[in-house]
Amino acid sequence: MSETNANTGSRIGEKIRSFRIMRHLTQKQLAEECGLSESAIRNYELGNRYPDEYTLMDIADALLIDRAVLRDPDPTNPVTVEQFLYALEKLYGFSPKLVDGELCFTFGNTPESFSDQQVIDRYLLADLLYTWCGIRDLMVEGKITQEEYHEWQIAHSDVKGTDIDNPKNQMPMAQRMEMETARRNLGLVPAPVFDENHVNVMPIPPRKKGDNKPFPEEKKAEELVKQKRKRKPKNK
Repeated sequence: MSETNANTGSRIGEKIRSFRIMRHLTQKQLAEECGLSESAIRNYELGNRYPDEYTLMDIADALLIDRAVLRDPDPTNPVTVEQFLYALEKLYGFSPKLVDGELCFTFGNTPESFSDQQVIDRYLLADLLYTWCGIRDLMVEGKITQEEYHEWQIAHSDVKGTDIDNPKNQMPMAQRMEMETARRNLGLVPAPVFDENHVNVMPIPPRKKGDNKPFPEEKKAEELVKQKRKRKPKNK
């Protein structure tokens, strides 16, 4: 199995297992509903095997779910895109909203059930989308070409910070502060938060006296340096 198929099989397997448990079915019971062996269901859930299209439909029908739910998102299929949008709401709180009769997507308020890591992930996505808005505005205003816009879309991590960057679109202050609070709660390296007047509204808190314990990122960086030194050949 190729790496791509393995990853796809693993994602689908996780979905099958999740919905099977939700339906209070054992692997054996689901297998009987689909006319499959228990080992086949087990291998699908573990990502060892990938079900063909007809088997996938049988499993979806047995689980009483839309067949598109088990498939990977296909941007050319509105039904699978719909399921992907549902996943965005569950994972990031990203949902549709009507504003003056116009359909928009918004993050709204952070769900109380979200962990600090989910809050961080939520606003990392938000930051990417705000950046996207800024770059798209430049294209609409004619400040960059459609070709430059497309180039940014397929490789924006390489061109971000260049002349194509548009700093006017950024997350609102409340969201940036919420994200930084979650980061600090997890013990990550704190970063200051500046408002539009460049006033530091969240200064880096002083470390407690005698607390020389490195932050997780610092410890990871030190480990990488040590590993590189071990691999470095000795000079003869």
